[in-house]
Amino acid sequence: AVKSALAQTYEDMEIIISDDCSTDGSYQRILSTCKLYPNVRRLVLRRNSENLGIVEHLNRLVRLASGRLIVVGAGDDVAMPDKTRRLVQEWKRSGALVFGCNPKVIDAEGIPIGRFYSGNIPESFDCMAMIRRRNAGLFLCAFDRKVFDVFGPLDAEQDLEDQVIPFRASLLRENGIQVINEPLVYYRAHHDSIVASLRFSHNSKPLEVLRRKISGYVLLYRSWLHDLNKIMSVNPDKFLNEKKSLSKRLTIMESIEKVVMGDSISSRLHAWRAGVSSKSVPGYYALPLLALVLFPEFTATMASSFHWFLYLRRPERGV
Repeated sequence: AVKSALAQTYEDMEIIISDDCSTDGSYQRILSTCKLYPNVRRLVLRRNSENLGIVEHLNRLVRLASGRLIVVGAGDDVAMPDKTRRLVQEWKRSGALVFGCNPKVIDAEGIPIGRFYSGNIPESFDCMAMIRRRNAGLFLCAFDRKVFDVFGPLDAEQDLEDQVIPFRASLLRENGIQVINEPLVYYRAHHDSIVASLRFSHNSKPLEVLRRKISGYVLLYRSWLHDLNKIMSVNPDKFLNEKKSLSKRLTIMESIEKVVMGDSISSRLHAWRAGVSSKSVPGYYALPLLALVLFPEFTATMASSFHWFLYLRRPERGV
């Protein structure tokens, strides 16, 4: 990841390589690698004094960066040499605020195993598409800092920054999200990655994994709704349908969260009855939720294995 950042063909940029207080010698390896690139200009090397986590670390780096377009790169991914050049080119051409791509997927050893998304993906989409389909097919590569200037830092409680940032762009500008259907990145997919440990841990019990995913989406929807309300405070008549749809989804997910977070069958059953009677849980969710109340481990295992429960586990298409 560090070598690919230092080997970009686009030169007029500031490169910030930041270590989030790692304990495995990563920062020392970063320093050693950077010494091999003495001609790189405007290089900033830094290390946090404490581990901040993905979102708060990103908040700090946005404040530190001096550029307008912020190109992001994860510590275990590899950028193509012309990644930054293509992103700057599209930023100047389209006027969009957030940019994604369709990476090639590699395993832990760097061997290609497919594409992140099979086939073509939409070149752009709006906030309603995100509400209905969550990330709507975006692998986040870069964003204009305006999404932070207007809305402020990201909520550090949630770890879905790659879905909050595009949603903000869709609120600020029509066609604010631009997707470059090119493999600008090698995306490393393996069980020991940070994303896997946060979202798709294979070591946890199925019910705990399901609880974590549901709680993650509750936090995501709340963050989306907070940003939506900020825009509507200035223009109350804008995004009325989007707010109605998002509020409904948040209410449903909060009701489901009460069911899965219950410590006993009686508490889960009480939450299920309350959700069904208030109609915050639609009829087509009632039976799966009742199964979760009565047979929590079995139902959670089915949910994680076959993706049939509320689409809570995003399928890695094309992998």
